[in-house]
Amino acid sequence: MLGLGSNISKTGKLGVHDLGIVTSDLVLKHNYDLSSVQPLSTGAADINADAAANEYINVGAIPITTNDVTISAWVYVATFVDEAGILSNRITSGSKQGIELRCDSDGFEMIIDEAASGSTASASTAKNTNQWYHVCGVWDRDGSQYMYVDGVLESSSSIVNRDESLTHAQAVSIGKNHGGTDFRGYICNVGYWNRVLTQAEIKSIMNKNYAGLTSSEKEDLVSWWNLDEETATDGTAGTGGIKDYHSTNHGTLS
Repeated sequence: MLGLGSNISKTGKLGVHDLGIVTSDLVLKHNYDLSSVQPLSTGAADINADAAANEYINVGAIPITTNDVTISAWVYVATFVDEAGILSNRITSGSKQGIELRCDSDGFEMIIDEAASGSTASASTAKNTNQWYHVCGVWDRDGSQYMYVDGVLESSSSIVNRDESLTHAQAVSIGKNHGGTDFRGYICNVGYWNRVLTQAEIKSIMNKNYAGLTSSEKEDLVSWWNLDEETATDGTAGTGGIKDYHSTNHGTLS
């Protein structure tokens, strides 16, 4: 199997799971309950499902400052690797300030790292490989962070320093963590907001690509990557990149 950056049209039967998703009147780019992983053109980007483990998407710098942040994504894990990044907006050196949504050894984890106050992590329960999950991390800078899987709250933790700025200039990566640990599997429909999404909103966006989002769901939305087709690095027709459907944080396949 070839990975993103070499040949991103691929199919592969990696497991059978029925999420029980109701698709009536919903906009879906990917049938998550099917047994086969669909080609990228129908809604799943291959990030390191091959043995090379050397692909990710660079979407440029996204300042955090003291904002609330919500990150959501559909993920299909071929192999759980501890700290493998789903989306990382965290600096690689020093205090490693920033936020990150990632795998742990057998599930999912979110972390906020504040320059002066240390880090706060929240983890899900153990999950299965070869299965689609909707993973959502919510960082409420007024108090706590929340980890949702398939719309269900699995864990929460109090944030140590609620008002500390997390701004840095390092680019955000989809499919790699701050230290270079690569995600193994498939990722699609990644959203990044500068606000707290409610559980009801998270359940609503779960089964939507960008075209299906309502105007209220787009409030304070920073970027949305369907990961449903390869484009040029500026989001126009071409190769080598991934389109940001909401803004200009288009991705470069690396």
